[in-house]
Amino acid sequence: MAAVSAANAQGAWDGLLLSQTQYEGTARFTAMGGAFAALGGDFTTLSVNPAGIGVYRNTELTFSLAFNHGNTEAKYLAGNPITDSYVNVGVNNLGIVFGDAHGSDGLVSLNWGVGYNKLHNVTNRRITASGTSGNSSILTVLANELTEAHPPTLSHELDTDNIFDNLSSAYWSHILAWQTGLIDTINQKYITATENASDLSQSGLLKHAYYAEQAGHTGEYVFSLGGNISNRFYFGFTAGMQAIRNEYYKKYSETAVNPSDFDTAENPTKFSDFTYSERLNTSGTGYNVKLGFIWKPAAGLRWGAYFHSPTWMYLTDKFSEQINSHFSDGDRFSSDVSSTSDYKVVTPVKWGTGFAYIFDNYGLISIDYEGTDYSTLKMYGLEDNYYVRWTDVDDEVREEFKVATHIRAGVEYRIKQYALRGGYAYYGSPVKNDDSYARHIISAGAGYQSGGYFIDAVYSASPGNKETLSPYKKETLSLYADNNNLKNTNFAGKFLITLGFRF
Repeated sequence: MAAVSAANAQGAWDGLLLSQTQYEGTARFTAMGGAFAALGGDFTTLSVNPAGIGVYRNTELTFSLAFNHGNTEAKYLAGNPITDSYVNVGVNNLGIVFGDAHGSDGLVSLNWGVGYNKLHNVTNRRITASGTSGNSSILTVLANELTEAHPPTLSHELDTDNIFDNLSSAYWSHILAWQTGLIDTINQKYITATENASDLSQSGLLKHAYYAEQAGHTGEYVFSLGGNISNRFYFGFTAGMQAIRNEYYKKYSETAVNPSDFDTAENPTKFSDFTYSERLNTSGTGYNVKLGFIWKPAAGLRWGAYFHSPTWMYLTDKFSEQINSHFSDGDRFSSDVSSTSDYKVVTPVKWGTGFAYIFDNYGLISIDYEGTDYSTLKMYGLEDNYYVRWTDVDDEVREEFKVATHIRAGVEYRIKQYALRGGYAYYGSPVKNDDSYARHIISAGAGYQSGGYFIDAVYSASPGNKETLSPYKKETLSLYADNNNLKNTNFAGKFLITLGFRF
């Protein structure tokens, strides 16, 4: 096993994934689409508009549990669509607010709270796909790219002991394929184990199989302080510490449908199959501060606004790649490489505002706007104990990303101790000229409260997101055929329940 230190292995798109937020938290918050900028009185607002803590009149403890599920349907090459699914359980919220309101003029209350909110779920999903082709192999792509990076006349470099350090312009997958007998040279040309030497055509049918699994989340531990002035103006401050964990695994394989096609006088490679896999684990912490206010200009009407500082994230990536190859004469080869990389992401600032109207004790309606300028995202690499700005990433960020507009809306209707709720959230695309990154979330829920406790439940769904992916490495963009794209449709749903106590 080779272990190396990769410099600047991350890019703008990794920073984008880490910077995005699609608020979760309590069931009531989720049921109303997260439109709480002007409402408050819910623990999740400590991570959105901290002024919401000033609305509390008593001490309140909440705990929220989420049951997530989803499925994907993927079609690749001429294969049939394959559906895969997942189910998991997680804590969305745990927190306590200490509130004690007195009187009606001046400083009515000064409240504080501490706890945890889940800010964002990375799209938890599994993708399984397969198909058969007589003219598509990832090895051909790797050989063509290797020709550009290191012409075959210099192929002796590929035999050195420190190969992973010397060939910085080649991807590790190129080198792994070379070391496992899948790429060789003949007549100063790279040739793959699946090609004929005369014209580099594919020797026979290959069955392709692809599997990918992605999971992770960003959670925030909050400490908040806020107050109530004359029951008309509320203010708040939150210091947040984020915990980031993302995991990604991919496995791709090609298998000879008839191994004898690859064991002829024209192509005596004896190729049988190979498997390529990669794994990436990202973990770290982030720090930010948030400010906000809520104002009641007239009976029933509320206006709120908030500002979030950048989140300074300090992260570690652990990355590994491996190729295993098998030949019909019994030969087997395996090669792998891994790296650990430390870096920093500074997310864009975030601002938002919202209006709400409360109809006495019968219900309410609320709508929020939030903006984030993703073109201001910044990334730094750790070099000699200093974080050094990645200016090449800056250029890509400015070229690819833009201001994303988020809209959240919710309604609540009360009948004595019961409540019915509905919501919608739109998280706009942060990518220029590509709306496929936008997300729509719809939700519906109910609640019950009696005396000193309450219970809320909600179901939310993000339906029908469609993607076109490459089953190869994300860096391998100059693909040679149009039919190697993987068509993927995914659905994500969540059932969330919150139990709360008031003292």
